[in-house]
Amino acid sequence: MKILEFFEKLSDSEKAFFTNQYLTKASRIKHPRKPASTELNRVNVAVIPFGQSTDATIANSYRIVTATVQALKIAKLFDTNTETSAFGLLLDSTGKTEDANLVRPALCRVTLSQKAGTPTSKTSSRTSRTYKAKNTRSGSIPFGRTTSVATVTDKKSGATETTVAEIDYNDSRSSIETKVRGTDLGTLKASVGFKPEIWKLGKAASGTGATVTGAFAFS
Repeated sequence: MKILEFFEKLSDSEKAFFTNQYLTKASRIKHPRKPASTELNRVNVAVIPFGQSTDATIANSYRIVTATVQALKIAKLFDTNTETSAFGLLLDSTGKTEDANLVRPALCRVTLSQKAGTPTSKTSSRTSRTYKAKNTRSGSIPFGRTTSVATVTDKKSGATETTVAEIDYNDSRSSIETKVRGTDLGTLKASVGFKPEIWKLGKAASGTGATVTGAFAFS
């Protein structure tokens, strides 16, 4: 039904174009500026996740995750040492372990474009409609608790954090956003977005169940 509603809103010329694309199987998404395959290779890195307690030995708290080469290069635009930066991203994951319950680490998605770039008109291969767009490059950068505690402030209180364990997702997100927006990238400008960690349901559960006695009482 939604497809029909969409179709009815198209002009006659758009309907004809859309129908022809479907019948000839010509409709497809094209990537004329797709990065080189080497830039899209995924490599192992490590972060200290927010959804687990830190080990007494902080080095043992890192967990292996993956990132594209392009994302890591973008991260280095903001700090050449990604481990001690707000990202808390360890490039050498040798000796670190994976956590099967960590479905996805927290991600900072940075999109870069030219400051002086002028949007150009493009035509959608789906609907034939024209739109304005600029050339961009982007990367999803994994991040976690950083060992440079003094560079992170508590999101609520504004106080400087004193231990790695105190740093939470919102603290790191705020510090990273400040860093990204405050870095002079020369001819480039950056926009930034975030996604939190995803863990498997029941990550912290133990045993086969629990006996619940008594009724809930609001106090």
